[in-house]
Amino acid sequence: MKRSSHFLLALMCISLVTCCSKKTNSIAVAALPIPTLDYSKINSDSSLIDEFLAYKNQLAKIDSSGLNYYDGRIFHPKETPFKVINLFGEYSGGATYNPFAESYVLNNEKIQKQSIAGETFRVDKENDSTYLFYVDEYWRLGSNINVYEVIFLKDSLQINETNKHANYIFGLINNHKESPKNFPKNIHDLFPKPDPKYQPNDTTSIAFDGNYYPEEQFIERNGVDFSTQLYYKTQFGDEIQKVVRVAHNKSVYDIILAMIGGDSDSYELSSEFVNDSIFIRTQVNGETIVDDNERMVYAYDSIIKKYNYNQFIELRLIEQDTFNYEKEYYSEFNIQKGKQRFYSKPFQINNITCHWVTELELRFDDKKQVQKGKNLNRRLVNSLTKKVLLTTDEDAIIGNFSSGFDSLTENFFDFNFDGYLDFSIHNYNKSGASNSFYDNFLFNPKTKQFEYSKELSGAEITIDKKLRTVHFFYKSGINNHLSKTIYYDETGKVLFTENIKTEDVLDKKSNEWHIKRTYTKIKNGKVIEKTITKE
Repeated sequence: MKRSSHFLLALMCISLVTCCSKKTNSIAVAALPIPTLDYSKINSDSSLIDEFLAYKNQLAKIDSSGLNYYDGRIFHPKETPFKVINLFGEYSGGATYNPFAESYVLNNEKIQKQSIAGETFRVDKENDSTYLFYVDEYWRLGSNINVYEVIFLKDSLQINETNKHANYIFGLINNHKESPKNFPKNIHDLFPKPDPKYQPNDTTSIAFDGNYYPEEQFIERNGVDFSTQLYYKTQFGDEIQKVVRVAHNKSVYDIILAMIGGDSDSYELSSEFVNDSIFIRTQVNGETIVDDNERMVYAYDSIIKKYNYNQFIELRLIEQDTFNYEKEYYSEFNIQKGKQRFYSKPFQINNITCHWVTELELRFDDKKQVQKGKNLNRRLVNSLTKKVLLTTDEDAIIGNFSSGFDSLTENFFDFNFDGYLDFSIHNYNKSGASNSFYDNFLFNPKTKQFEYSKELSGAEITIDKKLRTVHFFYKSGINNHLSKTIYYDETGKVLFTENIKTEDVLDKKSNEWHIKRTYTKIKNGKVIEKTITKE
């Protein structure tokens, strides 16, 4: 009886095993095949995205991960031989929408198996095999930015999270420049009005801040531990500010990006994020100094502050400059004209503290836009005594009018070897298509002034400190020019001068043109050597 019981039990076990085996085999037959990605049929980035999305969604069905890939983008970072494929999708999590992104590297027509969780939005090259990947592992509540050091091995990638990285926030800022000129024209009408049903002492009115919050975003990616918000606010009557509010961890701080205010908009502020470390704010304050029937004159102070900033936009002041200028408007023969006077920063030349005062004359069209501008004069002034040290000729202003702020320190150099800096400046009015004319001024140590040198002007200057020579080149045509070289001793005394004059000459006998070269060597005002050659 026991044997029969054991036999029946064994038979039941065999049957059970057989049934299970048949069930398992039937499931294996119905399983989805593992997909492959055929590169031979892919001939564009869009085709690659479509194929890769289909491939990833098939894998998601096999492993029942609940992932759904719906979009992708490819970008080729600068100075890299590879591309980055960003895939975007969502995963099931009840009724909540759960977005995600994954980054893959396409290198040598092969997609690396290792992926990075998040969207790669920037890549910095460290060397030929190592790169920094800036990745946004975002979720439904915001961005979570990480930086990875990716090392390219023979057939794989080595991915390590790192703290060494540049300030990536610069590339995420939507508008690097802000100015009151960019304010909405109806900005005053956009501010909300308080609800009259609330009384000033009503606690429910505390939520009303009177600010206007535009739709635009300051940065592309706001996270949980770091976020920004733009808004406009009114202050001191008619002053309007555009502000970015920064929230980092438990700190909240405001940065003024642009501002305008005062009677007739007498002051304004603009700003610029120059690069990933420098932020500049410029505030201009103006006042009326002349107001009569013939003209209006305004004086302005321009205060420029330069800051360092980090990826959390924390500012540190590193430099501050102040510039002054005046604007004058008047009418002449029914033509709107104006003058601007610029004051450069003080600087030292030959142990004298001085600054430039540059006056421009402007002409305006019917729309009050600047039509023409020229330099009336440029004066170098002793900042202490107010004595004029140098006055340039009337000349045209080419380019930005704000060049009137320049100190022109690169135009000062010693070209007579007496130990004092002299001054040379290009003259646009006197220059032509074939020659460049320079006005040259020698410094007189007795009068402490710069004196115009007619002999040395009109040429381009080249100085050779080793040979103690100054070379002047004058050109008036293709084959008509003069080359002058002055040799100095150690005390600045002229040893001798060499002149080479080249000119086109018509031979009256042969009626043919030839080039005549005349060499002269002059010492103590006398010609001691002269040769003439013809070609």
